[in-house]
Order: sequence, then C-alpha cells, then structure tokens
Amino acid sequence: LMAVNSIIGCLLKQSIHGGIHVDAVNYWLVCLPIVIFGAPLGALFIVQKSKKYIIGLLQVSIVLQFLLSWIILELDFVLKIWSIFLILIGLVSFYLLSLRKSVFK
Repeated sequence: LMAVNSIIGCLLKQSIHGGIHVDAVNYWLVCLPIVIFGAPLGALFIVQKSKKYIIGLLQVSIVLQFLLSWIILELDFVLKIWSIFLILIGLVSFYLLSLRKSVFK
C-alpha cells in the first residue's frame, strides 16, 4: 500500500508540479537499501513479539518522532500551539473510542 501511494504521489508530482527535486530523489536512493533489507528483517523480528510489545514500541516511536521533529523543525510559537492542540484532540478522540470496546473487537 505504501509503495503504491509513493508511486502515485511521484507520478502526480511529475505531471502536475513539474517533477521531483534532485535532492528528493537522492534522499530516496539513500533510503532504498534500508527499506529493502530492513523491512523483511523487521518483519522477522516483530512476528515473535506480543501485541502489547508492538503497541508499546509504536507508542515510543511516535512520541520520539514527535519530540525530535520539534527540535529539528524549530517551530514558531503558533505552530507549537497548533501541534499541542491537535495532539490533545487526538488523545481525547482515541480515549473516547477506547471506551467503546466493541469497536476494537
């Protein structure tokens, strides 16, 4: 699914916006070997883990990505407020969904 979305996105970018920047192609080429070898190895690793472990790993990964993006992107005050606001909306929404246990069965 991700590969199909990437291909469609690249085709749209090429046809509508006049092409993909050389730097983007170079970043993609650097990541390609990691994806080719990392995805199967990750699948072999994760298949042996419990659902609770996988959820915990994903939660830690998401929080780290969020915090590190704040450091790397150097957001201004307004964007930080919007970011916190949207995170709170997401947390409240997921909490309300978790109260309806039948949704996840």
